[in-house]
Amino acid sequence: FPSHDKIRNQWLFGNPMPLRSYITFTQNIAMALKGGYGARFLSPTWSLAVEAQFYVLLPILLLLLKYSKNFSIPLFMILIGTVSRIAVPGWADVVLPTSALDSLGGGALIAFAQHNKNIWNLLKKSKKAIASSGVVFLLGLFALLFVPNTFWKFNHLWLAATFSWLVLVCVINPFPKTIKKVSFKPLQILGKISYSVYLYIVTGK
Repeated sequence: FPSHDKIRNQWLFGNPMPLRSYITFTQNIAMALKGGYGARFLSPTWSLAVEAQFYVLLPILLLLLKYSKNFSIPLFMILIGTVSRIAVPGWADVVLPTSALDSLGGGALIAFAQHNKNIWNLLKKSKKAIASSGVVFLLGLFALLFVPNTFWKFNHLWLAATFSWLVLVCVINPFPKTIKKVSFKPLQILGKISYSVYLYIVTGK
């Protein structure tokens, strides 16, 4: 019988994606084609590939559009992400960049808003109302904990909207005194090592 360590190593390191896919940050595409995450210890890196592809492609898109600040760009991204998640089956629904465009588009939407003086001033004037609207998003998250299909195929869209709201709140900083109080050292340290902690938990070590 194989030893416990051998079984463990096979479970953790076996069946990896091609090395070239990891080097070129295309392992998510390889995962979609293969229908699996590959080696367990590298499986979470699909999200890094999505981010890398986004950071490369968005500037090229903006360059082609002559750095347009038209809000239709992030809104179109959100639409594509939502439709992709409904239309694309299997693993591709999770790991392809198109299926993450609603989350990425939410961040881009905030960035576009920051470069529009009128809209950004309006958002800053409404900062407390925006912060209070988080109750709706948090209630939706609470519902998802008990009813996984609360929003059917739009569960991820709700999560994307919630995290985009959270980013917006952090940027406009409606309650600076409160933010300062919760920004204590242990949380800052956890934030710096959070991805390492995430990898440790996901890979089952």
